[in-house]
Amino acid sequence: MTEPQIRRSMANCSRGDASAMTLPKDFAELDWSQRTFLGWRDARLDRRGYLVRWRDGEPVGLLLRAADSVMSRRRAAMCLLCQSVRPSDEVTLFTARRKGDAGRRGDTIGTYMCADLACAPGDEVEARVDAFIAEVLHS
Repeated sequence: MTEPQIRRSMANCSRGDASAMTLPKDFAELDWSQRTFLGWRDARLDRRGYLVRWRDGEPVGLLLRAADSVMSRRRAAMCLLCQSVRPSDEVTLFTARRKGDAGRRGDTIGTYMCADLACAPGDEVEARVDAFIAEVLHS
């Protein structure tokens, strides 16, 4: 997958937002034959994250926004994608603006995810990623 493909795949943001995206440092070395999705935090814009998934032979990407607040480390929290339980400061509420008119009105969908967006892939994780993307893209 190429950088232009990733930028064009972003379904819930403007072209300006997509062009401002910072790709992961190791993007050129990623082995896409071993991946079905990629999540990462923007190195320059710390509250932004991105999730890209192959669906029907095409990449589909989402711009995510991390919540301002961080939960106490003394508690545990669960990522709803990989369902791993971690210290709560390693899990963040991410929201994604809905696609189309709903997104322009400010409608968002949110869920708790690993703060680094580096969930280990697996069939169940991929199904949850697909469900989240489908909910964001449903207008």
